[in-house]
Amino acid sequence: EEITRLLDAQRPLEGQRLAAELTSLYPRSARAWFFRGIVAMSKEAPAEALGYFERASELDPGRASILLNRGVCLSALGRHAEALPLLDRSIAARDEAKTRVQRALSLHALGETPRAMLDVRRALDQAPEPGELFNMVVMSRAAGDPEVLARARELLAAAPLSHPAELERRATFLEETHPRAALRDLLRVIELDPRRDALRVRAGRLLVDTGRVAEVLGLLAPVGPESAAYLPALELRTLVHYYSGEPERTLECWDELSRATPPSPLGQLYAAVALVRLGRLDEAEALIAGRSGEEDPNVVGLHAVIANARGEHEACLRGANVAFERGLKQPWLSAAFADSLDALGRPEALAAWKHLLTAPCLEPAARERAQARIQALEADER
Repeated sequence: EEITRLLDAQRPLEGQRLAAELTSLYPRSARAWFFRGIVAMSKEAPAEALGYFERASELDPGRASILLNRGVCLSALGRHAEALPLLDRSIAARDEAKTRVQRALSLHALGETPRAMLDVRRALDQAPEPGELFNMVVMSRAAGDPEVLARARELLAAAPLSHPAELERRATFLEETHPRAALRDLLRVIELDPRRDALRVRAGRLLVDTGRVAEVLGLLAPVGPESAAYLPALELRTLVHYYSGEPERTLECWDELSRATPPSPLGQLYAAVALVRLGRLDEAEALIAGRSGEEDPNVVGLHAVIANARGEHEACLRGANVAFERGLKQPWLSAAFADSLDALGRPEALAAWKHLLTAPCLEPAARERAQARIQALEADER
């Protein structure tokens, strides 16, 4: 218990001394040798730890935890084929998630991914710890198993974590599919260490993705020009000012960003959209004139937005459909698309306006326009 306490308190040298004393006092104690192995593993010395675990195994051959840790050491040394029989014996003695996941890691490393995934699936129902869940997410993603990946991520999102490194790692694993959970973790890390400017930018992007645009500028306030994260933060401010209905402030941010090397493509894009919002269409076109639209859906979408502003609604719909097919999902394009459908009297306009209101962030003018047009079109239908 004292060794465990010292390791948890990040005092490995004291733990090492105590473990050595225990094996000196009790050389026939498997438990003493086991904890000496645990201490060696804590300092990332698997070869040393393996020797201690093997001594413990000689004294207590059937102990599942000792067999497991021998397997862990062998796997860490790249000796996966040797690890498997030990992990098999450990599972036979005590079938639990951490051993199943460890065996899955060795099987996966040996190219036996289908067998590995059988263990991962079984481990999902054995109350896996966060460490196992991280590995399960990695393996199920590599195996292309969406069902297991989704379950592992759900469990990981709900797991009780408190250490900043674990919270930050979990956020990385969850940003794509569980943005609110990832945001929760990043905000907690920032609370524990307010100097993490790069994390403020990451969390700010998630605030935008989850519709909490009004909170972003406050989160970014401490990120000043002296910070390495200043330009990414300024880029994010460009976007936030646009969605806050402040196109002039967007252009102020772009003015500073445009002097950076290289200039920010995202900042340039939102500056162009802000120019469209202000009716400065020729300036918007000139701003993106150097970017090829054939491959970049953002440029295709922006040309569609300009076409809508000029009353060229058929051209807007053609461009918007190309951008949508290329994966672009931006509220400013959806707003122009709905507006052009409406201007042409297309029956799909009502659904397009309603879809626009599902966007997590939407500039105030676009939201008001959508609400007004929905009300009018529904009244026409009645």
